[in-house]
Amino acid sequence: MKWIEDVRLRETVYFILFDTALFLFLFYLDREDGTGRAGGLLIAAFVSLFGMLLLFLWTNRQNVWLITGAILFYLFLGLYWI
Repeated sequence: MKWIEDVRLRETVYFILFDTALFLFLFYLDREDGTGRAGGLLIAAFVSLFGMLLLFLWTNRQNVWLITGAILFYLFLGLYWI
């Protein structure tokens, strides 16, 4: 996984994953009508952020405190969305 070590490429992947998650979440908020029909958009946004988290954890696997903080933040965000 040599491509992860290139900082600019990794930041580009972070940017794409975050923008995808943000777009899906905002689209979910716009389409939600109380019946739960837009729930797939929320799940897709959460999965996109999960991919971003996995990439972050893989590149920072030596720093235990940073990994712990990222996982706790992701869980907090997931509980907030649910």
